[in-house]
Amino acid sequence: MASAHVQSNKQIEFSSATAAVTLAGVAAGSTLYAVAVWPSLTETLTSISSSVDGAFTLHNNPTANGDGRMAHGYLMNATAGSHTVTATKSGAAVSIELFVFELSDAGTMVDKIINPQTTPGTGADAVTSTAITTAANGILVGVGADLGQITPPTVGTGFTAGPAGTIGNGEYKTTSGVGPTAVTFTETESYANDLTSAMAFSPAGGGPPPDPPSPVVVGRQMKGMIYV
Repeated sequence: MASAHVQSNKQIEFSSATAAVTLAGVAAGSTLYAVAVWPSLTETLTSISSSVDGAFTLHNNPTANGDGRMAHGYLMNATAGSHTVTATKSGAAVSIELFVFELSDAGTMVDKIINPQTTPGTGADAVTSTAITTAANGILVGVGADLGQITPPTVGTGFTAGPAGTIGNGEYKTTSGVGPTAVTFTETESYANDLTSAMAFSPAGGGPPPDPPSPVVVGRQMKGMIYV
């Protein structure tokens, strides 16, 4: 089977230490991918967690540009049910926006990155995660946020739009082969401080095949020779 997007949502909370997103009807075994972004260089992300399955594994926490920070993480093999995913940061002076995606048959996290860019330009796909490794029949998911103008960049070429937020926008696409591939967005503001998350997953059992077993020689030794 191939990895696929099932559902996604977002929530922004102003002057808050937390933001929470609820995904109803999460299927057993799904992977949840979450991205938090906030316009502060002093507040840090302390956790992302599910009300059902607990803490997410966090990566690139935090990555900053001149106007704010971003971090992301995932939770594998989710329990079936309604999950409220909460991101918590160290203070409540600024807003926090949280994006959460449910992915099916996303069995292994292949690669991840968050890339900061200052004034990347307004050309198509100028905002980029930079290239990361992807997998055959996998999925590439990301969020782009403009913290310079607080105006989200638009969806990149070849991607399907995910949750449309206040600070950022989400997107995803299936990956037909092994990368490198990048998450891209198009910036609409001449001045921008962008942060772009990207995380790639392979389908369950979709990684490289295991090494073959070492050959076994069966025989008997006689007068210094081996006969098989």
